[in-house]
Amino acid sequence: MRSKMPKRGVVAGELGFITVDNFPRASTATIQYLDGTLETIEAGDTSKALQYEIEDMQRYIEEKGNRETLNLSLDVMDIMSNVREQWGIKYSFE
Repeated sequence: MRSKMPKRGVVAGELGFITVDNFPRASTATIQYLDGTLETIEAGDTSKALQYEIEDMQRYIEEKGNRETLNLSLDVMDIMSNVREQWGIKYSFE
């Protein structure tokens, strides 16, 4: 059985929550405060999402980026590789 689920990100906090539909290609987010107040934030253009990622990576390389963030990403990659190895999961390139 398979179903298509909405791509929705939700961040919950002490004063309310943020909902981002069409995650990770969203151009709007909705903040709902505990008193019921809603606020919508709009930024960017969904059709340019990949372009934004490429520009961000180019900027990261040109400015020699934040090494701390890169090191965290490398740590996560190592952890995931170790887990896959322990569980016997292998990528098939055939």
